[in-house]
Amino acid sequence: MASKKVDFKKESQAGYQATIKPAIIDLPAIPFIMVDGKGDPNTSADYKQAVELLYALSYAIKMSPKRGDVPNGYFDYVIPPLEGLWQIKAGENPTGNDLDKSNFSWTAMIRQPDFVTSEVFEHTLLIVSQKSLTWIFCELDCQHFQRAYVGKSYILVLTMMNPKQSSA
Repeated sequence: MASKKVDFKKESQAGYQATIKPAIIDLPAIPFIMVDGKGDPNTSADYKQAVELLYALSYAIKMSPKRGDVPNGYFDYVIPPLEGLWQIKAGENPTGNDLDKSNFSWTAMIRQPDFVTSEVFEHTLLIVSQKSLTWIFCELDCQHFQRAYVGKSYILVLTMMNPKQSSA
């Protein structure tokens, strides 16, 4: 009998389901693959590439058993939704139509199962870089593509920096 797919939206409703009354909730450390960037997410090519990369990595991890490459502790699951964090520069307090989204700093992210360790991520990053998203990796050399692993929660951060922006 096939085991049931885990759906994180249903399993941890406190983190995904809105309530009528606002509340502060405590969540455990949750692994995400995250891409940081800048600019208007509605028009930014970097944001589009970040989202494509997040989904490519997430689906490559999910489909790893089909490659005969099953991570330790693997279970079937539904790919969680795209999530995002948005910031504007300190001191800016836009109102109404004054918000200039080109000044956004953003983090696009997709939750990952607990079995996604830094080793699983690195292996998947190598696979994806050789296949479907070569054009993203070709635009970004090692100097402009940084990875960071944060503690036990395995927050995997890819920072995509435009080479023109970083040399200024």
